[in-house]
Amino acid sequence: MHLIDTSVWINFLRGKQDSKVLFLESLLEEGDAFLCEVTYAEICFGARGTKQFKKYSQHFSSLPFLSLPGAWHKKASEMGFTLRAKGHKPFFADLMIALVAIEHRASLLTTDEDFEPYRELFGLALI
Repeated sequence: MHLIDTSVWINFLRGKQDSKVLFLESLLEEGDAFLCEVTYAEICFGARGTKQFKKYSQHFSSLPFLSLPGAWHKKASEMGFTLRAKGHKPFFADLMIALVAIEHRASLLTTDEDFEPYRELFGLALI
């Protein structure tokens, strides 16, 4: 099971052909590429105009989702506190995406190095 970070989706939408986008394409064919609420919102929020927004929201709504866990606010606050105590400055969206991947035991496909502390501190599987 693979949760796809916004950074990879952006490269995919822009037609970039790097190794992570090619891997995403194979995951899409296999039905093993998942979204979470946060990545969906980030992608649609970044749409440039109504036409693109409708296209994104329609396309991405049809993909399988991994949802935030129950009591996510408690888990997220604990993770955020731990990261800050270790000298990291987590972004809220990244924290939520990492939490979803960890809770569902999914690997996170990302180009964003900001997820490295989540691997070190919480066992997040990164690709």
